[in-house]
This record gives sequence, C-alpha cells and structure tokens, in this order.
Amino acid sequence: MEIGKKLNPQELRDLAITALEHTSLPDVIITKKHRDPGLKLDMEIPQEPRYLGVTSMEQTELDLEQTELDLEQTELDLEQTELDLEQTELDLEGNELTFLPDWIGNLTNLKYLCLECNKLTSLPDWIGNLTNLKELNLRWNRLTFLPESIGNLTNLETLNLRGNLLTSLPESIGNLRNLEELNLFDNKLTSVPESIGNLTKLKKLNFKYNKLSSLPESIMNLTNISIPTPGLFLLGVKSLEETYLDLSNKHLTELPESIGLLTNLKRLVLENNNLTQLPESIGNLTNLKDLDLSGNNLTQLPESIGNLTNLKDLDLSGNNLTQLPESFGNLTNLKELNLRWNRLTSLSESIGNLTNLETLNLRRNLLTSLPESLGNLTNLEGLYLCNNELTQLPESFGNLTNLVTLWLEDNILTSLPESFGNLTNLESLWLEGNRLTSLPESFGNLTKLTRLNLQQNNFTQFPTILRELTIDNLYCDEHIMEEEEEEEEEEEEEEEEQEDINSNCHKLLSLIEECNVPEGKYLEMCNLIQKMHTVEC
Repeated sequence: MEIGKKLNPQELRDLAITALEHTSLPDVIITKKHRDPGLKLDMEIPQEPRYLGVTSMEQTELDLEQTELDLEQTELDLEQTELDLEQTELDLEGNELTFLPDWIGNLTNLKYLCLECNKLTSLPDWIGNLTNLKELNLRWNRLTFLPESIGNLTNLETLNLRGNLLTSLPESIGNLRNLEELNLFDNKLTSVPESIGNLTKLKKLNFKYNKLSSLPESIMNLTNISIPTPGLFLLGVKSLEETYLDLSNKHLTELPESIGLLTNLKRLVLENNNLTQLPESIGNLTNLKDLDLSGNNLTQLPESIGNLTNLKDLDLSGNNLTQLPESFGNLTNLKELNLRWNRLTSLSESIGNLTNLETLNLRRNLLTSLPESLGNLTNLEGLYLCNNELTQLPESFGNLTNLVTLWLEDNILTSLPESFGNLTNLESLWLEGNRLTSLPESFGNLTKLTRLNLQQNNFTQFPTILRELTIDNLYCDEHIMEEEEEEEEEEEEEEEEQEDINSNCHKLLSLIEECNVPEGKYLEMCNLIQKMHTVEC
C-alpha cells in the first residue's frame, strides 16, 4: 500500500525521537508553532512514516521512544499547510546519529534542541540558522570542532558540550552574549579564544579535564563567576578564601604566581604532577599546615619555602632534589618530613633546627654523611636512612633518645658510635646490608629491642654483646647463627660437665672430712682440688 507524503495531526506539539539508535532521520519539515493550541501542525513525511509513530490524529504529543508503527494497517490523508513553529522542542537524545539532516535547519523557531549521546563528529553550518535556540545540548558526542556559525545563536542561554573531542573554540563563541551556562568538561581544549571575555552573563563555566595550560586575561570580565585569577580559575579555584586545595594527578607542569594569593590555605595537595619548580609566591601561604609535593620532578626549592613556618607535615618524596635551601631550617613546627626517593647528597646543619620532628624519612637518597646537628632532633621517634651511602654516624647520634624505629640498612657503615647505646627506647633496628664487623659495648643497653636485623654485614662471629639481650626477632647471617648455636651447645656441655665435676669434688671433700685427716693435710688437699676444679672448699 502506498503511503502519502504529508501528515496533518490536529494539535501535535512535541516530537521526541530518543533511544532508538537511529543513524539518520528522514527529511521532515516541521513549521508548527510549539505549544500553540490555536494552530495545526503540517509535516512532509517520507515514504517510511514508522519514524513518526503516529497512532491518532488527535494526539498532542508524539513520542517515538521504543515505538513501532505497523504502516501496512494505516492510511493517512496528508495535506500540506505551512505554519509557524515557535517554541518547538526537538529531542534526539540517545540515537546513533553521525550527521544531522538538513530539515532541522528549517526549524528556525526552535528553543530547545537535544542531541545528547549520539555520534556526531561535526555540526553543519546551518546550525547558525536556529537563532531562537535557548538551550543546545550536544554532550557525549564526538565533535572535534564547532563551526563559526555557532556564533549566530545569540539567544542561547545554555550550551552543553561535555564529553566531546574539541581542541579549540571558534572566535565567534564570544557572540553568545546571553549565554549563562557553558559546559566544556572533558574535552581536549588546549586554548581558549580571547572573545570568551564577552560572555559577561555567564554564571557557570566548566573547563575541567581539558589540556589547558593558560587562560586569556579577558576571562576576568566574567564577573558573575568567582574568578580569583585566570591561573587559579584554571586550577579549579573558586575563591581566595579556600582552606583546602587538591590538585593531585592534574599533569601540571607549573603553578601560577597567583597561587600565593590563597593565603588562607591550610592544606595543599600537589602530588603526582610534573612540576619542576615552585613559584617564589609559595612562601606567601603562611597558614599552610600540610603540603604534599610528592611524585613531581622538582630539582630545587625556592628560599621562600622557609616562610611556611606553620607547616607540620611536608611530603617531598619522589622528586629530584639534590639539596635543601638554608631557609629550610625555619620550618621549626614540622613534625613529619618525607624526603625519600630524591638525590640529596648532604644535609645542611640547619636541619638541626627542626626540633619538633617526630618522623624523618630520608631513605633512597645519596647521603654520604649526616650533620652533627642531627643530634638536636631529640623528639624523633622514627628515622629512616636506608639505601644511602653513609659510611659513619655522627657521635651526636646518641642524643636521639626517643627513637623507637631506626632503619639504617643498605649503607656502607663499618662501625657504630659508642653513643649508640644511649638509644634505650629503640624497639626496631635494621642494620642489614652494611659492613659492620662488631658492635659497640654500649649496645647492650638497648634492652627494649624486639627486632634486630644484622644480615649481610662482615661479622666473623656472633657479637657477644647480644647475649646480654633478649630479642624476639633477631636476624643474622646463617653461618654466624650456626656458629653461635654450636658455641651455645659447647657451653652447655661444659657447664654440665663442670656441674658433674663439682658434684664429685664436693663428695670427695665430704669423705675427707669424715676420715679425720689432720688439719694441715686437709687444707692441702682442699687447695689442690680447688685449683684443679675451681671448687670452693
């Protein structure tokens, strides 16, 4: 049966074609004023009206979602009448459109157009004909660029471009002077045109998850949005009053000088970026208590870092620092300092000023020595110096009397200072992988030790001083432990043998007494037995 080409439903107002996975649409021309009960809708339709899902000439809304029309049982008398379609909405969300049919360009009175969740890679130039549009939703498509004609949509209030592949915006974007909301979240923008500053009615602007390294100064014209500075806005900062800022994993290569304006910050997280240096203005953040710069490529720190005198926790692990600035010693309120996985070859004497430190992590650096001032850090409870190139420890090391955990493995230590015995609160001590041949006599004072690792050193025999200690977890090289076990067995045998001899000697002396041996002879015999068996008579 041949189907006609024109549809004249009485009061059709809304057309929704959603979630049908259409890859294209017919050339339908709609000229009906949306939501105008006094007007009728006339449409030219294709030979396959199943796209329209018409079931009644009286219906007021046509929703094509999950609808199938049996055209072989339907006859429509179609006439064409040209009508005005002001306020019409068109929703094509959730299909698989790869391009837009030209008939949409004739809907010049559209106010709402939804093309969300399709596969559009570009927009036709005629998109600029829809000059009455107030909301255009293009999120979750594959757009790589926007036509200059987009700037003709001067009545647009909301433009959603989230989740596309845009690398730039046309200059004409600045013509959308009525725009209040612009969503560019999760694109690939590397730059923004200066004309963005013309959008003075903007109340919401989202640039997150792009590849922008800077923004034009004109963005400061957007006074309805809280923009402290272009640099800070790009970082997602909405207010200079913020106290916590997390910029981790943002691929940042630099920080703007304007970071120093955030003087109320108490915690700043910059871990896992690509920062090679910090601006001097970082020193303005004098209220910071927690600063995380781990996992970057910092090679040096600015002198102004010493101004952060309220810092309590500083993490600089996983960088390329070769030295610390002299001002570092000003951070006297630090309690936690993490410098592991850097390239430090030495520490300044000013490190000794950090007398409130409780934990100091310097593992996996290139340290060959430690300053005497390290002994000033008397509040240290955890000190991690493993995987360096230390050949000796300063005598002041013994001042660290609150140490509970000390890691010194994988260095080049040949001896420990006598003052080491002052570390009487030590519970865990790792000396594995050094060149120690002996332990100082004072080592016997470490009575709280529960874990000690002496493996891979140069001990030729078990350190006798350890026999005075009871250590639950003691790790030594196997041959040393075997020799010690053999010596212990021999000592036990000797003790048993001596006990037998002593017992027999006592019995002999008792017999001598019973025999009434003259006093002179008795004393002579006692002396002889005592010399032979070290038994007291």
